[in-house]
Amino acid sequence: MPTRRRITAPSMGRRTFLYGLAATAAAAPLASWGIRQAPTLVESSGAAPIAARLSTAPLADSVTMLIDDAAVGTQSIADALHPLRGFVKDITRDEPFSQFALTWPGELNLELYVRAEREDGTFGPWFHADSHGPMGGNTNASGTELLFIEPTRRVQVSTMGLNLLEGLDPSGIVGLDRLDLKTLGQNLEGLLTGAAAQALNSVEAVFVDGLAQPGDAITPIAYDSPIAGAPKVISRAGWGADESIRGLDPSSYSTFKGSTIHHTAGSNNYTESQAAGVVRGIYAYHAKTLGWGDVGYNALVDKFGNIYEGRYGGLDKNIEGAHAGGFNDGTFGISVLGNYDQQPIPAAAVAALGEMVGWRMKVAGVDPMSTATLTSAGFSRARYSAGESVSLPAIFGHRDTGYTSCPGNLGYQQMDDIRAAAKAKFDGGSVAPAPGEDSGNGTAAESSDASATPNAADTTGTAAETSAVPQPAEAIQQFITEGLPANPTQVAQAFFAPQS
Repeated sequence: MPTRRRITAPSMGRRTFLYGLAATAAAAPLASWGIRQAPTLVESSGAAPIAARLSTAPLADSVTMLIDDAAVGTQSIADALHPLRGFVKDITRDEPFSQFALTWPGELNLELYVRAEREDGTFGPWFHADSHGPMGGNTNASGTELLFIEPTRRVQVSTMGLNLLEGLDPSGIVGLDRLDLKTLGQNLEGLLTGAAAQALNSVEAVFVDGLAQPGDAITPIAYDSPIAGAPKVISRAGWGADESIRGLDPSSYSTFKGSTIHHTAGSNNYTESQAAGVVRGIYAYHAKTLGWGDVGYNALVDKFGNIYEGRYGGLDKNIEGAHAGGFNDGTFGISVLGNYDQQPIPAAAVAALGEMVGWRMKVAGVDPMSTATLTSAGFSRARYSAGESVSLPAIFGHRDTGYTSCPGNLGYQQMDDIRAAAKAKFDGGSVAPAPGEDSGNGTAAESSDASATPNAADTTGTAAETSAVPQPAEAIQQFITEGLPANPTQVAQAFFAPQS
């Protein structure tokens, strides 16, 4: 095991989010912002690459099971007592994994819900993943987001856009004997032969483990740069990027226009030492499985406020990422690890977003409070057709340009906070949470419960909490053999609209 230094970022406690100007940064001459020399990343000794463990298996080869609490119910066999009765794929692996996705060829979109078995044999909550279409690189692969689901050996998969029973022998369906013939009626034959948007045998399940190093973590890199105000960043070498899997040289664009805020979705229940493993997993999935050649984001942030260098080429350079289909040209993509549909981005992470984005926009000379005119290059999930222009804030959420829930409903509501934090940094200061607000060190229960898709049977929480994100059954309203649309994304688009 390579020797790695422990993360030393101080705990912020529970603090109110304020924007303060650091005296040392404020005293630096503004002229020093104009120096365009590449920054120097100072590494700790002993840092070495750590290759994420990645494997795949045909989804069709997994066990098909009937359960009463699927994320996506099957209408023809559901009833008033079991509104989410439906079929899932149940997958058990010999080796543990902590991240999961589905991939398939071509442009069609699928909606994935996945839950992981815990150590005590119970299942955790359902997590939802949007999908990516082909975004350059050397493959024609589409795939869902890679979700951190916490370490496990077993998952259950519920989908929209697939017939999970396609071509099956009914005798191989676990739990089907619980239904009487009257309930099944003539529906079984239709379920077994019904066509869906994507052929089941074309879909691969992807299992990733970033090989977190508990108790032997990494240190944020001293970002030694002549460009004043550069934030401390965990470099690629610092988080253990295996550069041998990077499949492309960085491409650049001529004009920086703005920054795109993302979240990675999945569970928020990761530790500080696990976060680098999550980044390594995303890197392996983007670079190898999806064929993008590198991680799609220019930078990433964890809930503890650590910043990670993303796509190779330099954080102060106009490096084109693969993060917002149709709008990668001219934008800097940064993603927060976790799901912020029902839980706000922690103050420490908002501060880190402000530090990184504010500095990057100062280097480019683009005010965080300005607007930008962006022109779509076209993409299957983009809101705007190729050649169509849109005026947006210079710091905008992914959902502003694409049909996605990213960066989460509550995360999107914090866009003004993120812009204000970036503006404070842009004006020559630093950004830090102050007493009263959560900095990202909440309990595991708080993190995991708030990041998941709520079960329809769960009636806890306030109306605001439960109405922000539709229940899976509400969002779908159509099931695998009953009028599934050619593009399943259309069903969910209205729920993921930009907010005014």
